Amino acid sequence: MAQLQQTTGLLHLPNETLIHTIELAIIGSSHAKSASEWLNNLSQTCSRLNKLACPYYFRSIDHDMFYSALRTANVTMMNRCEYYNAAPIDKLWSRRLFPSFQYRTSIDVLLSNVYEDCSRTNSTDSQIAITDRIRERVLDGLKWLLERGADAQHGIAEAQWEMSARADAPTL
Repeated sequence: MAQLQQTTGLLHLPNETLIHTIELAIIGSSHAKSASEWLNNLSQTCSRLNKLACPYYFRSIDHDMFYSALRTANVTMMNRCEYYNAAPIDKLWSRRLFPSFQYRTSIDVLLSNVYEDCSRTNSTDSQIAITDRIRERVLDGLKWLLERGADAQHGIAEAQWEMSARADAPTL
Protein backbone atom coordinates (compact mmCIF):
# COMPACT_ATOMS: atom_id res chain seq x y z
CA MET A 1 0.00 0.00 0.00
CA ALA A 2 1.40 3.38 -0.96
CA GLN A 3 2.03 5.86 1.83
CA LEU A 4 0.21 9.17 1.55
CA GLN A 5 2.49 12.12 1.05
CA GLN A 6 2.11 14.86 3.64
CA THR A 7 2.25 18.32 2.13
CA THR A 8 1.69 20.71 5.04
CA GLY A 9 4.02 23.67 5.39
CA LEU A 10 4.78 22.81 9.01
CA LEU A 11 6.57 19.64 7.98
CA HIS A 12 8.97 21.54 5.74
CA LEU A 13 10.40 23.47 8.70
CA PRO A 14 13.74 22.32 10.15
CA ASN A 15 13.66 20.24 13.34
CA GLU A 16 15.29 23.03 15.34
CA THR A 17 12.44 25.41 14.47
CA LEU A 18 9.81 22.81 15.32
CA ILE A 19 11.46 22.02 18.66
CA HIS A 20 11.72 25.72 19.47
CA THR A 21 8.00 26.11 18.65
CA ILE A 22 7.14 23.17 20.89
CA GLU A 23 9.21 24.58 23.77
CA LEU A 24 7.65 28.04 23.38
CA ALA A 25 4.17 26.54 23.46
CA ILE A 26 4.98 24.75 26.70
CA ILE A 27 6.71 27.69 28.38
CA GLY A 28 4.17 30.24 27.15
CA SER A 29 1.13 28.27 28.29
CA SER A 30 -0.47 29.28 31.56
CA HIS A 31 -2.38 25.98 31.67
CA ALA A 32 -0.15 22.93 31.90
CA LYS A 33 -2.99 20.51 31.15
CA SER A 34 -3.94 22.25 27.89
CA ALA A 35 -0.27 22.42 26.84
CA SER A 36 0.03 18.70 27.50
CA GLU A 37 -3.08 17.99 25.43
CA TRP A 38 -1.69 20.17 22.63
CA LEU A 39 1.56 18.18 22.68
CA ASN A 40 -0.37 14.93 22.55
CA ASN A 41 -2.43 16.14 19.59
CA LEU A 42 0.68 17.42 17.83
CA SER A 43 2.47 14.11 18.34
CA GLN A 44 -0.38 12.30 16.59
CA THR A 45 -0.37 14.39 13.41
CA CYS A 46 2.50 12.60 11.68
CA SER A 47 5.49 10.41 12.42
CA ARG A 48 8.00 13.26 12.25
CA LEU A 49 6.13 15.41 14.76
CA ASN A 50 5.55 12.32 16.88
CA LYS A 51 9.31 11.85 17.20
CA LEU A 52 9.76 15.50 18.17
CA ALA A 53 6.76 16.07 20.46
CA CYS A 54 6.44 12.75 22.32
CA PRO A 55 9.39 13.28 24.67
CA TYR A 56 7.95 16.67 25.68
CA TYR A 57 4.50 15.17 26.12
CA PHE A 58 5.75 12.38 28.39
CA ARG A 59 7.66 14.89 30.54
CA SER A 60 4.82 17.42 30.68
CA ILE A 61 2.90 18.31 33.82
CA ASP A 62 5.80 17.34 36.06
CA HIS A 63 6.11 13.81 34.59
CA ASP A 64 2.42 13.14 35.18
CA MET A 65 2.41 10.24 32.72
CA PHE A 66 5.00 8.38 34.82
CA TYR A 67 3.14 9.22 38.03
CA SER A 68 -0.04 7.75 36.52
CA ALA A 69 1.88 4.65 35.46
CA LEU A 70 3.13 4.24 39.04
CA ARG A 71 -0.34 4.77 40.51
CA THR A 72 -1.79 2.06 38.28
CA ALA A 73 1.29 -0.22 38.39
CA ASN A 74 1.40 -0.13 34.59
CA VAL A 75 4.85 -1.48 33.69
CA THR A 76 4.22 -1.11 29.95
CA MET A 77 3.65 2.63 30.38
CA MET A 78 6.64 2.86 32.73
CA ASN A 79 8.75 1.39 29.90
CA ARG A 80 7.39 3.97 27.45
CA CYS A 81 8.19 6.77 29.89
CA GLU A 82 11.71 5.41 30.27
CA TYR A 83 12.08 5.30 26.48
CA TYR A 84 11.27 9.02 26.31
CA ASN A 85 13.58 9.80 29.26
CA ALA A 86 10.55 10.65 31.37
CA ALA A 87 10.85 8.14 34.22
CA PRO A 88 12.44 9.92 37.20
CA ILE A 89 12.64 7.00 39.63
CA ASP A 90 14.31 9.05 42.38
CA LYS A 91 11.86 11.96 42.21
CA LEU A 92 10.02 13.01 45.34
CA TRP A 93 6.41 13.36 44.26
CA SER A 94 4.53 16.10 46.07
CA ARG A 95 0.79 15.76 46.13
CA ARG A 96 -1.65 17.95 47.95
CA LEU A 97 -3.25 15.90 50.70
CA PHE A 98 -5.20 18.15 53.00
CA PRO A 99 -4.17 19.84 55.20
CA SER A 100 -0.64 19.80 53.80
CA PHE A 101 1.60 18.46 51.06
CA GLN A 102 2.89 14.94 51.27
CA TYR A 103 6.12 13.85 49.61
CA ARG A 104 6.51 10.30 48.36
CA THR A 105 9.14 8.36 46.44
CA SER A 106 8.28 6.39 43.31
CA ILE A 107 8.20 3.20 45.38
CA ASP A 108 5.81 4.83 47.86
CA VAL A 109 3.48 5.82 45.01
CA LEU A 110 3.61 2.30 43.58
CA LEU A 111 3.03 0.63 46.95
CA SER A 112 0.03 2.85 47.64
CA ASN A 113 -1.81 0.44 45.29
CA VAL A 114 -1.46 -2.35 47.81
CA TYR A 115 -4.35 -2.60 50.18
CA GLU A 116 -4.08 -5.56 52.46
CA ASP A 117 -7.56 -6.63 53.52
CA CYS A 118 -7.04 -8.95 56.46
CA SER A 119 -10.61 -10.23 56.40
CA ARG A 120 -10.81 -12.06 53.08
CA THR A 121 -13.79 -14.11 54.29
CA ASN A 122 -16.27 -11.60 52.84
CA SER A 123 -14.51 -11.41 49.49
CA THR A 124 -15.85 -13.17 46.41
CA ASP A 125 -13.63 -15.25 44.17
CA SER A 126 -13.59 -12.51 41.54
CA GLN A 127 -12.59 -9.88 44.12
CA ILE A 128 -9.78 -12.11 45.34
CA ALA A 129 -8.61 -12.64 41.73
CA ILE A 130 -8.61 -8.88 41.11
CA THR A 131 -6.69 -8.23 44.33
CA ASP A 132 -4.15 -10.90 43.40
CA ARG A 133 -3.74 -9.38 39.92
CA ILE A 134 -3.15 -5.94 41.44
CA ARG A 135 -0.49 -7.42 43.72
CA GLU A 136 1.20 -9.07 40.73
CA ARG A 137 1.26 -5.77 38.86
CA VAL A 138 2.67 -3.97 41.90
CA LEU A 139 5.38 -6.62 42.31
CA ASP A 140 6.27 -6.30 38.61
CA GLY A 141 6.43 -2.51 39.00
CA LEU A 142 8.54 -2.81 42.14
CA LYS A 143 10.96 -5.13 40.34
CA TRP A 144 11.11 -2.60 37.46
CA LEU A 145 11.96 0.26 39.83
CA LEU A 146 14.56 -1.72 41.80
CA GLU A 147 16.29 -2.90 38.61
CA ARG A 148 16.75 0.77 37.72
CA GLY A 149 18.20 1.73 41.10
CA ALA A 150 15.25 3.09 43.05
CA ASP A 151 15.86 3.60 46.77
CA ALA A 152 14.04 0.69 48.39
CA GLN A 153 14.68 1.58 52.03
CA HIS A 154 12.43 4.60 52.18
CA GLY A 155 9.63 2.93 50.22
CA ILE A 156 9.63 -0.24 52.30
CA ALA A 157 9.62 1.73 55.56
CA GLU A 158 6.65 3.76 54.31
CA ALA A 159 4.75 0.61 53.31
CA GLN A 160 5.40 -1.03 56.69
CA TRP A 161 4.17 2.11 58.46
CA GLU A 162 0.99 2.23 56.34
CA MET A 163 0.28 -1.46 56.91
CA SER A 164 0.75 -1.13 60.67
CA ALA A 165 -1.43 1.99 60.73
CA ARG A 166 -4.21 0.11 58.91
CA ALA A 167 -3.88 -2.86 61.26
CA ASP A 168 -4.17 -0.54 64.28
CA ALA A 169 -7.14 1.35 62.85
CA PRO A 170 -10.45 0.62 64.53
CA THR A 171 -12.94 -1.33 62.45
CA LEU A 172 -16.46 -0.04 61.99
